[in-house]
Amino acid sequence: MSEETREPVRKIPAYAWLPYLGLASATAVAHLFLSGAIQNILYVLIGASMVTFILVGIRWHRPTPAWPWLVIAFGLSLFVAADTVFFIIYETLLSVPAPFPSVADALYLGSYAVTAIGLAFLVRPATGRDWGSLIDAGIVTIGLSLVSWEVLIEPYAEDGPVPLFATLVSLAYPVGGLLWFALAVRTLFVSAVRPLSFYLLLGGIALHPVTDAIYGVRTLRGTYESGTVLDLGWLLSYAFFGAAALHPSMSEMSARTSGEQARTPWWRLALLAVAGFTPLTIFAIDAVRGDEADIVVDVGAYVLFALAIGRMALILRENERRAEEVRKLNVTLEQRVRERTAQLQTLVEDLRKSDARNRAVVETATDAIITMTTSGLIRSFNPAAERIFGYTAEEATGQPLRMLMPERFHGPHEHGFRRYLAGGEARVVGKGPVELAGLRKNGEEFPLELSIGEMREEGDILFTGIVRDITDRKLAEERIQANERRFRQLFEQSADALLVHDDEGRIVDCNSEASRSLGYTREEMLGLRVRDFATNLVSKEQQDSKKGATLWQRVMGGDAGVATSAHIGEHRRKDGTRFPVEVRVSPIDYNGERMIFASARDITERARIERDSRRQRVACDPDREPSGWDPRRERATPDPARQREVL
Repeated sequence: MSEETREPVRKIPAYAWLPYLGLASATAVAHLFLSGAIQNILYVLIGASMVTFILVGIRWHRPTPAWPWLVIAFGLSLFVAADTVFFIIYETLLSVPAPFPSVADALYLGSYAVTAIGLAFLVRPATGRDWGSLIDAGIVTIGLSLVSWEVLIEPYAEDGPVPLFATLVSLAYPVGGLLWFALAVRTLFVSAVRPLSFYLLLGGIALHPVTDAIYGVRTLRGTYESGTVLDLGWLLSYAFFGAAALHPSMSEMSARTSGEQARTPWWRLALLAVAGFTPLTIFAIDAVRGDEADIVVDVGAYVLFALAIGRMALILRENERRAEEVRKLNVTLEQRVRERTAQLQTLVEDLRKSDARNRAVVETATDAIITMTTSGLIRSFNPAAERIFGYTAEEATGQPLRMLMPERFHGPHEHGFRRYLAGGEARVVGKGPVELAGLRKNGEEFPLELSIGEMREEGDILFTGIVRDITDRKLAEERIQANERRFRQLFEQSADALLVHDDEGRIVDCNSEASRSLGYTREEMLGLRVRDFATNLVSKEQQDSKKGATLWQRVMGGDAGVATSAHIGEHRRKDGTRFPVEVRVSPIDYNGERMIFASARDITERARIERDSRRQRVACDPDREPSGWDPRRERATPDPARQREVL
């Protein structure tokens, strides 16, 4: 599982650090009012709680990486071990003062070193080394080191006949404190992200070396006593370390962070100024006292001067780098400005061309294009609108749109327009063309087709109406409707049975004579096929066996309205009786589709006359019978050799 997806082992309150800090601090103060073994045990327990809660904080908050915190916990545990040796073993169990140096001193000094390693890697800059922060931390540390030399280290070195090893151990304590102080300053300078855990940790780091320094001064003066207020400094340091690990923001400190800041804070400049003037202050004090020049202070002054020069070099280099970046940014900016200018010029040219095209379309359109404001006033009026309505653009612009419609439409128009602007349902805008009546300048009404769209221009809402004069179309529609009525009248009044069917023989229309002659209702006729009542049609199998196109296929491929020659057929009525018919067929365009128009004339009377005529001829010349004559059936039977193919 990745670090990002790991969940804390337990959910703890975000304020858990606060009770610990308060309880540990209160216990540290209470410890001052105790004595003997109880005081020593309580001292060690406070230190042990610090290490315990650092480990708990690591377990709860899962910092990434966690090892710097683990190193810090181990280093501080050496402090607790040293306290145990110093207070429990020597003072409590053995009831003797701890010798100097002792195992406790080794543990104390080891704690300084190990904890310093964890602190050094806890807060790191995001990219490489931050040399500026390191030099600044070095300047402040050397300034403090010179003070420590004057106050602690040099007096330790000159403190009577002390064994060399003991002297070195004594000197190691202020050096360890200086190391922690240097890391505290470096952490303060490097870290740009400073959550509350950062300040708690900084307090723990700073309290320890400060307390060590006071301890050293009192030890030199012989005024230090165990169990006094001075011990409160170390105990509070423990409390701050534990609280820093318990705070939820402790996980943010392990991440790499950038120390780069837009401006150097005033307190950083103040620390650098104080550190820089430290050698001069020491020189002045030594001059007042009449002391000889100290080589260590002289070397420290030279080192400070060298660091200041290095810092200035870094500042110059940084200024040069930023100047180069600014130059590159200017070049890039100028290039982008040129590119943007070219794009804008191209855009302006495209807009000009587009405007010219739109203007050309509007000016040359055959439909009227009218623009109206939300106040109902005409804003533009193209030439087609001038031609259709009879107004010039100058006369129409600025006038209410209702001037272009009959008075009976004024009220509905204004009511619907107000309703739409108030957020009501659109009934015309954006709904496609609607047919209305327009009013010309001369007072003539005419039919028109109107489409309205909404657009925005420089924040204003405009409505564009496209108007088409449909007078000619309406007249054409009326002529078509009149022709259809005349056709229907002739169709229905014809003495012949008239049928319209497709190339499969399905009836799609018929007149009343067709229904009457066959004995079907019109609805029944529309459900029939020609084969249902025409007895002389060839079957589907016969049709497939023949070569060439059938009659209907030839008709469908012919010109509309051109009829074929007549042929004789036979129709069967609904009641089963049959009668002869003379049929003519032609193609017709019916409702947009190619159909077959069939005219069937009942020739029963003509057949009767022909039959009587044949009887008379047979009576006069019995040896000669007309072809196809069947005296038993007394009707003409079509000759199979001459039978016409219909399908």
